[in-house]
Amino acid sequence: TITTVDTTVNSIIVTPSATTIDEGSTATINIKLSNEPAPSTTVTIATSNAASVSLSTTTLTFDNVCPGANCWSTNQTVTLTGVEEANETSENVTISATAPAVTSASAVFDTIENDTKPVFTGATSVTENGVAFLTVALSGNPGTARTLNIASSNVLAVNALPATLSFNTTNWNIPESILVSGISDAKIIPEEVTITGSGAGLVKDIV
Repeated sequence: TITTVDTTVNSIIVTPSATTIDEGSTATINIKLSNEPAPSTTVTIATSNAASVSLSTTTLTFDNVCPGANCWSTNQTVTLTGVEEANETSENVTISATAPAVTSASAVFDTIENDTKPVFTGATSVTENGVAFLTVALSGNPGTARTLNIASSNVLAVNALPATLSFNTTNWNIPESILVSGISDAKIIPEEVTITGSGAGLVKDIV
């Protein structure tokens, strides 16, 4: 009698639905095995940052009963949730899948922030027919491109240009200049004017 020695190395196969996950939204990963286990294998799923990305389950069981609910070659789905948290900057989160005597696998997600806000610095006044400058950057890495809309509360008194600024994962902390122009009018008293920065996926701020 000759007994064969199986040298096949079993591996976990992880297929993510995306590479990013929005705060307050979900994404998924599909998990299966590359080869039949003997007789079953439990895969442990873990997140490198549970405060940013949580998991619908932390264990999956695969067996050699095919077809079947736990068939090793059939994908099982884990739902990932982007956690709404106070942090204002994107995070890089690794989802790992491991099991004894099986080659592990992982997927990496970048979180997309919805609470990053503009941060203004610079002038607090401008004279009629004069100019002043503000600068603005974002409070954290948004994880994606964001358009910041700049608006004056009273364009008859103060104008602010440009009307839009673009920030992304590489320039979010580099201050951009805003030209503030005082408009000459017939009024003889100072006017209080606010400059607002707002945009989709950003928290509004004023100066």
